[in-house]
Amino acid sequence: MLSIYDFQIIILLVLFFLSYSFVLSKIKNKIEPSIPSWKLYIPIYQSYYFVKLSGVNPWTFILLFIPLINVLYLNFIWYKINCKLGYDEFNALFLSSLIMISFGLVSIWLAFKKEEKK
Repeated sequence: MLSIYDFQIIILLVLFFLSYSFVLSKIKNKIEPSIPSWKLYIPIYQSYYFVKLSGVNPWTFILLFIPLINVLYLNFIWYKINCKLGYDEFNALFLSSLIMISFGLVSIWLAFKKEEKK
């Protein structure tokens, strides 16, 4: 039987997932604004679509479910996303590493950062 603490943890995890999906949808709107964002709110399909958004073969999202390989592969995916957002190679690598170290908190900055006018 679930205790009140278990229920609170479940609620927190759901809120975390929804907020992270919202951040990913904001990043997606910067790369491909014409495609609907509902795809990022479905748990497994979110991983598939995020890999597809980076420009890598979408079926390689299976690597995200292999321990230790998933950390390296997720860093690579964030690198590709940062390159698509317009960062040069060094800054994209730095930002992707920073995202991994901060457990994704830097992705919030990427999602809400204003576009610089050239």
